Amino acid sequence: MRPVFLVGFMGSGKSTIGRLLASQWAQPFVDTDELVEAKAGKSITRIFQEDGEQAFRTLERDILAHVCEERASGGVVATGGGAPMDPRNWALMEKTGQIIALVAPFEVLQRRICELGESSRPLAADAVGLEDLYRERASRYAAARIVVETATLSPAAVAAEISQRLAELCQEE
Repeated sequence: MRPVFLVGFMGSGKSTIGRLLASQWAQPFVDTDELVEAKAGKSITRIFQEDGEQAFRTLERDILAHVCEERASGGVVATGGGAPMDPRNWALMEKTGQIIALVAPFEVLQRRICELGESSRPLAADAVGLEDLYRERASRYAAARIVVETATLSPAAVAAEISQRLAELCQEE
């Protein structure tokens, strides 16, 4: 099994769905944001505050490249919401595995982000900027081979849809 990369805006369910899929498929799960924090020895918010977004993106790209090497034979990877915006990251994920985008309307994602709290999401502090960021990233997510709308589905239903669509894709290839 090639690895599955879950991409999407913050609050789309990448980590939740990723853990569920990994468990169902008996595959390893990796959250690149967690790996970035572990490598940096600090939270993403602190990385943004102390080192800047560019330092975070460089670390994120390095982590993703390492994960692609390590997980070439399988696994489920939840990426940071901005990771797919770097064309190098996108190309690497396409080459290594299947990219699946989890999407929802901005209002739904904004509500989820607020429910989770902004402290772990440095780009969520500015509501107007957040909506602009959502619009900027939407077309990249839409370019994924599989796009799943998560607004009205439970995590189990999203996981089931992903499994079904991947099975159909494998039959086509």
